[in-house]
Amino acid sequence: MASGGNLLLDLYPNAALAYSLRRLSSSFSGSPIRVRRSSDNAEQDIPFDGSGDLDTANLLAFVGSNDGFICDWYDQSGNSNNAFSNSAANQAKIVSSGVVETDNTNGKPTSVWASDKYDLTNNVLTTLEYYNIVKIRRPNRNTNTIITIASNTTAPRILTWSPNGSGNTYVSNMDSQVSFGSSVLQSGYILDTYRQPDGEMFLFRNNAQQGGTPNTTSVGSTLNRFGSRGAQFTTGEYQECILWNDNTYNDRAAIYDDLDTYYQ
Repeated sequence: MASGGNLLLDLYPNAALAYSLRRLSSSFSGSPIRVRRSSDNAEQDIPFDGSGDLDTANLLAFVGSNDGFICDWYDQSGNSNNAFSNSAANQAKIVSSGVVETDNTNGKPTSVWASDKYDLTNNVLTTLEYYNIVKIRRPNRNTNTIITIASNTTAPRILTWSPNGSGNTYVSNMDSQVSFGSSVLQSGYILDTYRQPDGEMFLFRNNAQQGGTPNTTSVGSTLNRFGSRGAQFTTGEYQECILWNDNTYNDRAAIYDDLDTYYQ
């Protein structure tokens, strides 16, 4: 555990990448996102407010009564591995007709994905040990697909939660596909998943373990997408996604509590 601040990445540093609509690190001085407005396709960085939340006043001053879309997620890990989408058709919405998109439970800003994807600035080498935690919403189990960090091919990918047509399964494929079972539930969730040195893998949804503990030591190659794997894109909502390529899962209880407290 590090010292020097009390934000999540101050306490649990060395993340490989970190995207969020809240401030995660006291040493991160940039903005969390860059937004494109629909009226003229102009783009602008949207900063945090004084409380470390997304500055929605700044956001609406820029977007006005139009729609706003996230074209870049800025990496708060310190690695400058931003996630970007140069295609207007694949950018998650953050403002709809002058109204900030918010989660219907916690009321905080959220991004609404409609078959959207982001490329990573730099490839992330896959590792045996990793820990990935996300705050998502799956409003419709029949149509929503949630993908965390993956690649522009079918593998590697850390986690996919498929829609009804694919059995609502939780799947990981780090060059060898495994399943954590399935769930038809639809709501807002914190999902976190990790793999230990012996290859045993775990998945939790709102702190409840899902399915069994599949085992594979396959590592794959590189990760280069956020919210997409191959030709499959995310449909749902995202508020946060963090990946550590180490044994930070040993601190998962405290990390989960941080997200649960903020997003409750």
